[in-house]
Amino acid sequence: MISFIKKQIVTIFGGTKSKEASSLSELVILIDYDNIKSIFRQRGLVHVVDRIMLNISPSISKVYNRYRLRLYGGWYESNNLSRNAQMLSAEISSNYPDVRKIKKNDKESSSIINVELAFSLESDHKHKLFNTYRKNRTPHGIRSAKRPFNQCSNPKSCTLDCIPSFLNKKKCPDHTCQASLNDILIKNEQKLVDTMLTSDIIFLSFRDNDEVCVVTSDDDIWPGINTALFNNTQLIHLHTHSNRKTPAYYIPHGVQNYTQINMT
Repeated sequence: MISFIKKQIVTIFGGTKSKEASSLSELVILIDYDNIKSIFRQRGLVHVVDRIMLNISPSISKVYNRYRLRLYGGWYESNNLSRNAQMLSAEISSNYPDVRKIKKNDKESSSIINVELAFSLESDHKHKLFNTYRKNRTPHGIRSAKRPFNQCSNPKSCTLDCIPSFLNKKKCPDHTCQASLNDILIKNEQKLVDTMLTSDIIFLSFRDNDEVCVVTSDDDIWPGINTALFNNTQLIHLHTHSNRKTPAYYIPHGVQNYTQINMT
C-alpha cells in the first residue's frame, strides 16, 4: 500500500528534486501529541491526523502541496524509544506518506500528508534529543492543604491526618518505618516537549514560512507564538479542547495574523 502511495506521489509531483520540486509549498503542523484528547488518540493516529486536517483546512490560506505533521512528546527513555514512540512509529510506517484530496473554497487538490516524530529540532535534524521520557520520578512541589481538609467527613480522626507531616518531613510518621517520600509517590514525566515546540515555532517563523499551524492547548508555548506573530507569520492555533479559548491578555493588541480554532 505504501509503495503504491509513493508511486502516486512521484506521478503527481515528479521523481527528481528539480527546481519545480524544491519550490513545492509545504505547511508544517506542530502537534503537542499528549495534549490531544485521549478519546481521539485511542482511535489511532490516522483518526488524529484526519481530525486535525479537517479542522485546519477552512482556516489555511491555500491548499499546500505537502503537509508535514510533527508530533512532539517524550519519545526517548534514556537512549531507547519509549513504548508510545514505538507504537506511533509503527502506525506512521504503515500509513504515511499518504496522498489525499484537500478541499478549500470549493476546490480540491491532491496533497502529500507526511507524519514524523519530533526527535530533534527543526534547526538541527541531525542532533536527536534523548531522555525526554523519564519514569518513576519523585514529584516536586507537592504540599498539603490545611487541616481539617475540605469535605472531610471525620476531621477529628481523619485517616489522612498523617499526610501533612509525611510531605513536610519526606518520611513516614511511624518511627519504626523506613519508607520515604521517594518510595511512595512517583510519576512519569515528559521533558523538553514544550521548549522544543516553542523553539520550532520561532525557527519556522524566521525561515520564510508564511504560515505555521500549532496544535495544543498548553499556554507554555505562547512565547513562541508571540515571536511568530511579531515576525508577521500567519499563525493557526488549533486548540485540542472544544471549549478552549486563548486568554485575551496573551494576544498582542491589534494583531491580525493569529487564528484560533477548536478541535471537534
